[in-house]
Amino acid sequence: MKKKTLFLIFFTGVFLLAGCSQPSKPASTSTGSSEEKQVETTAARDAETIVNNVMVGGTKISFNNTEFNRMSDGQFKEHELWGTFESDNFPGVHVQLDVSDMTTDAYGTIAEYQLADVQWQESEQVYLLGLMEEAVQLSKDGKAKMYKGRTGDVLISVAIFSEKKLTDQELLALESLVSGIKLEYTG
Repeated sequence: MKKKTLFLIFFTGVFLLAGCSQPSKPASTSTGSSEEKQVETTAARDAETIVNNVMVGGTKISFNNTEFNRMSDGQFKEHELWGTFESDNFPGVHVQLDVSDMTTDAYGTIAEYQLADVQWQESEQVYLLGLMEEAVQLSKDGKAKMYKGRTGDVLISVAIFSEKKLTDQELLALESLVSGIKLEYTG
């Protein structure tokens, strides 16, 4: 009986030690980047292009562009910001955000504010953000649509455009982007 008890204690101890120890990891070989680093880099890059609490003039702007979170071009300045964004869910479609304050030439009536080299239909008044002046305008070829709004301090526009005619889903994406804009006058 003593041999069986000793054997049982020994056998149980070996299993406990084996269960508590960490398995050895194989040596990693470096090929320049690992999957973990690529994921972290992508997440960091995407997070950098989210427009959140950016000041233009005396207005703080947050633009919920988590869907279109890859900035292909852009610049954030004291008196204006602009950026062109892309999305994995809408290949070939771009969103352009432009915000300028009263000190820039772009600030003026929204009827005159248009993207260059695009033939536009008449603009329609909308009330999406409750600003002083708001309108949407579709291009004649259906490949671009722009929301534009003006407060006493800033002019803001969000345009969605593509090489092909925009689908209903893409047009709804513009409305969703616009409704996610937060403007707070702090001046």
